[in-house]
Amino acid sequence: SYGEGFKVPTLQQRGAPVTVTNSNTIATAANLDPQRGNTVNPIYPVTRGGKSDLLSEKSENTTAGLVVEIPGINGLSLSLDWFDNVYRDRVATLLFNQMALLYPERITRGSRLPNDPAGWAGVVTATDLRPINVGLSQTTGYDVGLRYDRRHALGQVLLGLTGTRYPRNVFVPTPGGLPSPTVNTDSLPVQISGSAFLTRDSFGAGLLASYRAANRPSADRGVVPAAIRWDAQLNLDLAKNGWWRTREARTRRILGDTKLSLTVFNLFNQRPPFDDLFMPDNTVLDARLRRYGISLRRAF
Repeated sequence: SYGEGFKVPTLQQRGAPVTVTNSNTIATAANLDPQRGNTVNPIYPVTRGGKSDLLSEKSENTTAGLVVEIPGINGLSLSLDWFDNVYRDRVATLLFNQMALLYPERITRGSRLPNDPAGWAGVVTATDLRPINVGLSQTTGYDVGLRYDRRHALGQVLLGLTGTRYPRNVFVPTPGGLPSPTVNTDSLPVQISGSAFLTRDSFGAGLLASYRAANRPSADRGVVPAAIRWDAQLNLDLAKNGWWRTREARTRRILGDTKLSLTVFNLFNQRPPFDDLFMPDNTVLDARLRRYGISLRRAF
């Protein structure tokens, strides 16, 4: 399938600009000035907020899928889905070092300092870090899945395994320019999710797993280790419960199509990995460790 779309900038992105004071002079990647030997500038005013002349984003989304029933094994199927997403004039908020390198017209500079080496630009006196329409971004990937769904003597067995891989991730920050060397597939790691459920009459139990491979958020960041989370779930479907069906009609009408679920997140109480800034990475594992959730779903 193929589709095109347009996304109009939000009111916030087109709202009134706000000028604030940059009070952060810490030598982090976002503060380094590529036009001044990657040093940090003194404090300067920063314009943020909205920009009224932003263009609408344009997107092209292409997908193709295939599902194959495995011969000789009833209930087992293999699926393959390929996708390619292209965005043009995408609205983005760039960091200072990205803006200084890619859109230097957004940076106001004063005079060079007396001891500056030859070739350095002047000291920054103001910056415009409002959203901007960047050139193009493209993400290509595919999903591979296995599914097994069949009734056995013990009950209904449902097994699922899906993996996603991104062989292409390109960001062209300026129209007609070259791809950014800091954007690649390192920030889009392999992801795998799996589940195993057994349902018998009105009761169900299962395990769910979520895995993310090691990744690097950006080219100037360190590697975040891989992580995996295991969850467990118990279900009770009152509509299928024999004891519940014997209750009086009024009681059945109130909660007759209700499903009660208890989920234990992070079953083995694993700690999330730390990134290169020594902060917990919560994309798979949560810093709150093991948690419990109860849900009550009613169908009408």
